[in-house]
Amino acid sequence: MATILLFNWNPASTRFSVESIIHDRQHKYCAAINASSDAVRVHCIIEFMLSAIKASLMETLNASDKMNDGEKDMASIRWKKTENFLDIYNFIMKADIRTICGVSSAAANRIISNLTIDNRLIKYRRTEH
Repeated sequence: MATILLFNWNPASTRFSVESIIHDRQHKYCAAINASSDAVRVHCIIEFMLSAIKASLMETLNASDKMNDGEKDMASIRWKKTENFLDIYNFIMKADIRTICGVSSAAANRIISNLTIDNRLIKYRRTEH
């Protein structure tokens, strides 16, 4: 229910579930509820919820960072494979990228474009008519 209320306030809040935040911290939640039953100490539940939401957001951000690191690692691995290929040959073609990286034609195009943007490769086209 709390997640639905937050969604109505801000749709971005669906990235985390208040219910699962509470479930993961059940013992502390119950302690905060008990402490807040006294009207003077109502701030306990508010502090608990804010700290739990902050912790959940930090976990989400950390998970996102790990996913981004994985993408960077894949790019590094592909560059290393390309470098090793270029140590043997003077040039590399899209078909070579597809083979050494095990990717589709479209992915090979993206890899070549990114390596060109990063000034790691220079595109060269020789045409003969």
